[in-house]
Amino acid sequence: MAFSLNMFNNVFNEGVRRPVTPFRRGAGRRAPEPHPLPERPRPMSAPRTARPGRKATVLACSYVGLITAVSLARGIAGAHGDATQAVLFFLAFPGSLLVTAFVVLPVGALLDGGASEAANPYGPMVYLAGGAAVNVFLVHTAARVLRRFRAARRAG
Repeated sequence: MAFSLNMFNNVFNEGVRRPVTPFRRGAGRRAPEPHPLPERPRPMSAPRTARPGRKATVLACSYVGLITAVSLARGIAGAHGDATQAVLFFLAFPGSLLVTAFVVLPVGALLDGGASEAANPYGPMVYLAGGAAVNVFLVHTAARVLRRFRAARRAG
């Protein structure tokens, strides 16, 4: 294949194409591809298309935000040991237990020899908010594992 100036120009101006034969005029040439039109902007009143996982993300953020807001409001009000606290611990159960066992107790033991509840003016907000976030991660991981198992089962 002989090098020609047309071939050099085609690579840099129009992308890689078949080389132009220098002896036959027009042999090997293709018509230039039309440029795609840019996308038209979406009008403001048009509804959004649903993205996969959007509802799950909104639900997860709402769950963590609600648990955090209620526990913060309880801490500001100074409410301790009422029925609302029991409901909040029930809603954040597996995660709050993991946060307590693997974060709060070790950090408390390292810093001052024991974490006291009286030192925290917001009560169990750390346990509840951290537990809600851990619950979201647990559910997300379980959903991904189930999707992978389902895909593997379909494939083979």
